[in-house]
Amino acid sequence: MTRTTGGGKAIGNFMSPIEILWITLTLVFGFVGMARGYPRELGVTTMALIGIWVLGQLVQPGLKFLDSQVGAAVGIRVTEGPNGDLIQFLAHAVIFLLIIFASYAGETFSFPGRPRKGRIGSLISFGNGLLNGYLINGTIWYYLDRFGYPLQRWGLVQPQLSQTAQQIVKYLPPQVIDRTVLMGIIAIMLLLRVRK
Repeated sequence: MTRTTGGGKAIGNFMSPIEILWITLTLVFGFVGMARGYPRELGVTTMALIGIWVLGQLVQPGLKFLDSQVGAAVGIRVTEGPNGDLIQFLAHAVIFLLIIFASYAGETFSFPGRPRKGRIGSLISFGNGLLNGYLINGTIWYYLDRFGYPLQRWGLVQPQLSQTAQQIVKYLPPQVIDRTVLMGIIAIMLLLRVRK
């Protein structure tokens, strides 16, 4: 039997509400944070905040510039065509996920010090992992919503959101983090990182 609740991702024969998927993935990040320790997770937090800033300040203006300059020269407007919303979502998502992948892979950007041992250290690491999950999953969801859930053409996401999902969308990271405040937080995080 197929569940038809809206705003979900197809999993087998069932449709899972998008907020359940979001909460589940955020919890996964919490456990990843607990395994990695909060000094390394703070590096991911910093990079996620930088990624949110890059998307807001550089990607959208960059796409508009490409359309107005390159697109006008060749006669193609990718952001205004039938697949414009999908292209814009994919551009934002791919750039953001590359930044996040770089923050987890290889020589990671981490803060000095060793995580506190015991339950308190694990709890702090878990909380930092949850914060990273909120920043990462929330940003992807924000751009899905902003561009009208363009993945619905592949049956991955349905645009009919539940009341809960509609409330959560109002509190996703790019919605609640002011750009000026964001720059201040990034600056403080970087200063804490380089401080001996």
